[in-house]
Amino acid sequence: MKNYHVTIMSIDPDDEYGREQGDDHQKYGLSVQANNQRDAEEKGVAKFKQEYPNLPIYWVKVFED
Repeated sequence: MKNYHVTIMSIDPDDEYGREQGDDHQKYGLSVQANNQRDAEEKGVAKFKQEYPNLPIYWVKVFED
């Protein structure tokens, strides 16, 4: 298994000023151990959904550490 960094673009639910300005986007970074990039993406998305179940996911990027 390898270490991967997963970046997920979502929103910041506490950014009222950004929402008023039309940009409340927030990047979330997660570290996971996985067999490959696809596995890392799946684990990162699952971890994100567990921690932030009500936030949308706009895109996901995976980088090997």
